Amino acid sequence: FKRLYGYGREIPSREQAETLKRLVSPFLLRRTKEQVLKELPEKTEEIVSCEMTPIQRKTYKAYLGSSDAKRVRENLETGGKIDYASILALLTRLKQVCDHPKLPAIRPGKKIEPSETGKWEAFEEIIHEALGSNLKVVVFTQYLGMLDMFSNWLTSINVHHTELRGDTRDRSEVLNEFANNIECKVFLCSLLAGGLGIDLTAGSVCIHYDRWWNPAKENQATDRLHRIGQTRGVQVFKLQIPGTVEDRIAAIIESKKELSGALIEESPVGLKAFSRKELLSLLGDNI
Repeated sequence: FKRLYGYGREIPSREQAETLKRLVSPFLLRRTKEQVLKELPEKTEEIVSCEMTPIQRKTYKAYLGSSDAKRVRENLETGGKIDYASILALLTRLKQVCDHPKLPAIRPGKKIEPSETGKWEAFEEIIHEALGSNLKVVVFTQYLGMLDMFSNWLTSINVHHTELRGDTRDRSEVLNEFANNIECKVFLCSLLAGGLGIDLTAGSVCIHYDRWWNPAKENQATDRLHRIGQTRGVQVFKLQIPGTVEDRIAAIIESKKELSGALIEESPVGLKAFSRKELLSLLGDNI
């Protein structure tokens, strides 16, 4: 393995990966979904780049310039012990601002204006095109404040929808409503609440409003649509703001997925899988 992978290389060449794959394949007991479920309809994925609004940009830079952010960067640069809790808290705030500038401080149930976020135009366009084609849509987000905003907007335009949150008591009721009521066009879902154990094959358009640093979590959610029972091709849209933490997380994850994907399938990637240099790059300011 050392000879094939080579010292000082993060990603092996295609030839090295193929050789390694041949060597380890007799010991692998897992196969990818594509190898097993060949009858599934096609799935297409698209990264939708969105621009920040001025208030988003200002808020994002304010978090990057905070004393907490400066302390985290200094600690990483000087070789101190990595404070993952502080890094996670800061990254979470930055990720929330990418969704909406007021999201980090929003109170439960309080309305926020869609026009203040740069992702909204793309989100609205995808929803309208899907509904115009009589397709059902599933929307995933990590944040309850965004679920509130989606629900308020859909109600204002008279689009029947349902939603699944961590505190939803009767999961089967909301799932049956989306699956069996032809008037129920949109399913809003918390990413953590809907990653496993549910069937959303009534939907054929999937929107990930925000990016997660564990690609397996995103794909588990998408696979609630793209699974046995799906009769349509599935379109997946991932909304992302260039130059932000979302963009950097996606790029780092893609580089780490290349080897594991060449062998069998992607493995979960968490914050601790990032190097000190990669963590510093996440906190850069190129917007």
